[in-house]
Amino acid sequence: AASVDEITLQHPISIEDDVTLEGAVVWTGSSSMDIQVTLTQPRFSSPSLKGIFSFVNLDPATRKAAPVKPVEVPAPGSAARATYDERQALADDRKHARQAAAAAGPNASSVTKEARSFMAPLLAEYRRAVELPALSAASGGAIPMPSTALQNTFVCQPQQRNMHGRIFGGFLMRRAYELAFATTYTFGGGRPAFVKCDEITFKKPVDVGDLLRFRSRVTHTVPEKGLLCVEVEATVAKPE
Repeated sequence: AASVDEITLQHPISIEDDVTLEGAVVWTGSSSMDIQVTLTQPRFSSPSLKGIFSFVNLDPATRKAAPVKPVEVPAPGSAARATYDERQALADDRKHARQAAAAAGPNASSVTKEARSFMAPLLAEYRRAVELPALSAASGGAIPMPSTALQNTFVCQPQQRNMHGRIFGGFLMRRAYELAFATTYTFGGGRPAFVKCDEITFKKPVDVGDLLRFRSRVTHTVPEKGLLCVEVEATVAKPE
C-alpha cells in the first residue's frame, strides 16, 4: 500500500458477532488504484468500519510504477459513482499540489494561508505556555505539545515480513495505533475510544533488522467534544 487515506469506525465491533469484510476497487489512475474496504455486522444496516487504501502497481522486474487496467466508471447518480468522483477529485488535487510544489522549489513553504490563520492563535497560546507556564496553568491554558509526546523503539524481526521480504505495513500501522492509543490514554486520563484514522503514508520501506522508532504527540484537542488528534511518525534510526 502506498497510503491509507482514511479509516472510520461507525459502529462498535463486537467480538461475539460474525463480521463480513468486503473490498472493491473504486478508482484507478494510470498506475495506482484505490480500494475501499468495509466491515459489516448483522446487527447494523450500514458498515461498521470503512477504509480507503491506495496502492501503486509496480513492475516486478524494475520495481517502478507500471500501468493498471482502468476500472469501469460507475453510472451517474449511484453511490459508487459518488465515491469514484470523490477519489478522482482528490487525485487531481494531489497532482496539482505536486506540480505547484515542484514549480515553487525546495525552499517554498507548503503551509497554506488558511492553515497559517488557523495555527496563529494556537502558536501564540503555545508560546505563552512555554514562556510563562505558571500563568498558563493557572488560567487553564494550553499544554505544550512536546510534553504530550511518547515514543518506543525496537528492532524489526523476520516474523514481521511481508511476501516481498520487507516489514509488513499492517504491522507498522498496528504499532502506530497502539502508541497513539497510549498517548491518548495518558493525556486524557481515561480509557479512550477510537473514532477515526486520517491519512497514513508509507514513504520508504522498512527492512528486517532496522532499528525503528515511533514518536507520537497530541496535535489538536476539542475539549467541548472530548476529542483529540494524535500524530505518529515512524523513522528508521541509524546510530552508526
